[in-house]
Amino acid sequence: MSTEAVVPFALASDGSIQATSDPNAQSQQHLTSLLSTAPTERVMVPTYGVPVKSTVFAPDDEIAVNQLQKQIQAAIATWEPNLSVNSVSVVGAGDANDPANISVDWSINAIQNANSRGVLTATILVGGLVVEGGNTQ
Repeated sequence: MSTEAVVPFALASDGSIQATSDPNAQSQQHLTSLLSTAPTERVMVPTYGVPVKSTVFAPDDEIAVNQLQKQIQAAIATWEPNLSVNSVSVVGAGDANDPANISVDWSINAIQNANSRGVLTATILVGGLVVEGGNTQ
C-alpha cells in the first residue's frame, strides 16, 4: 500500500508531513489535480490535464459541455487507469455570473466494494479558479 502526502500540504501533530494511505483519499487528490491542471501547464508533461477553464467559460453550448465530459473521461483513462468513471456531469457551464460545477462519479478498479467509490465535485469560479467541493461516498 502506498503512502502520499495529503493535499493541501499539512503537518501532523508530531511535526512530520501529514500523509494518507487511504486509496479513496489518494484517488480524490489525483482527480482534483487532473481537473485543476490545464494542458501545457506542466512543463515536462504537457498533455496532463483537462481544458476545464477554457471550456467552462465558453458560450453556453451543449456541444462544448459534451466535449468537456469526453475530455474528462479520456484524461482519467489516460492518467488514472486504476479508476473507472461511472458518470461525468457539468452544470452551469457558460453562465458568466454563476460558478460551474463538475461532478465525477468514480470507483477504484482494484477494490470491488462499496467503499471504493466516490463522487468528486469541483466548482470552477468565474476567472477559472477550481475549488474542490469534496468527495461523497
